[in-house]
Parts: sequence; structure tokens; C-alpha cells
Amino acid sequence: IGEVSAARWEHLDLEGRTYEIRGSLVNRAGVKAVKKPKTRESEKRVRLSPACCEALRAHRVALAAHQLATPDYQDNGLIWAKPDGRIWEAQSLRLIWAGLLDAAGLPHVRFHDLRHTCAALLIDQGAHPKVIQEQMRHTSIRTTLDTYGHLFPARVDEAVAKLDQALGLAG
Repeated sequence: IGEVSAARWEHLDLEGRTYEIRGSLVNRAGVKAVKKPKTRESEKRVRLSPACCEALRAHRVALAAHQLATPDYQDNGLIWAKPDGRIWEAQSLRLIWAGLLDAAGLPHVRFHDLRHTCAALLIDQGAHPKVIQEQMRHTSIRTTLDTYGHLFPARVDEAVAKLDQALGLAG
């Protein structure tokens, strides 16, 4: 949620369908600051789906119209800003998230669980573990497999049958 709060248009490449994570909002003792990600791996670009990019384009158009209609708007280059342009606090976004879940009649899940859902959907669609590691920005494939390994389908029979095929023994 801190990365969403700190997301900036300048780090988004809609044509290349990527977003570069450059910071995360932290709030310590009431002081808000955007800090660099904790590891170099966390700072990498993530790929965006075509639908996500279209939604971001539409959001950018709506935001530009809002800015023109709001004389006191503070343009800080944020993708997801408060109505006046200032940065959202994590707690406010959590409350909005809970309200959206309620309105949709969905069970309450943490905002961070969207990250786990993304990984689970990638696995379900057959994405290679290395691709998932890069998208999740894990420093090691081990982290990805330790976290999500139980979601990968067991394909032992399929793998062993392919050994026979590779050796020319399949009938």
C-alpha cells in the first residue's frame, strides 16, 4: 500500500507497459516520507497487462479533468492522489479498500493480499516461476518457491512421461 501511495506518473511507461517501483510511503511517528525500496531487486520494473495500461490511461484523463476543475489542486505527480493532489496515508487507503469490498459484497482481505492474488493467478495461468519471481520482485527464486510453491500443480507423471519421450521410448 505504501508503494501505491508513492506511485508517480514519471515512473510509468504505458507504451512499454512497465512501472518502475522507486519508493514507498512510510509513516513513522506521524512523519510521512517516501523511502527507497528495501532492496535493489525491489526497485525493478514490473510488467503491466494491456488492460491495466488502458485503465491507467483512462485514470490519467479523468485526473487531468479533475485538476482543471480544482483550482487548488497540488500536482505532485502522484498517480493515486487525494482529491486535492496530496499523498494518501496508508490508513486512509485501507479504509477506502474496506469500503470498496463492502460495497462489492466481498470478504475483507488485506490490501497486500492483492500481491498474493497476482502471484496465484500467474501460477494458475502456467507462468514460469522465474517470471513470477521477477514480477513479485523477490531477491531470490527461493523466496518465490518457499512462498508460493504449494500452489504449483504437481506434474510428476507428466514430467516422467516426457523423459520417455526425450529418450525415444514413448509408444
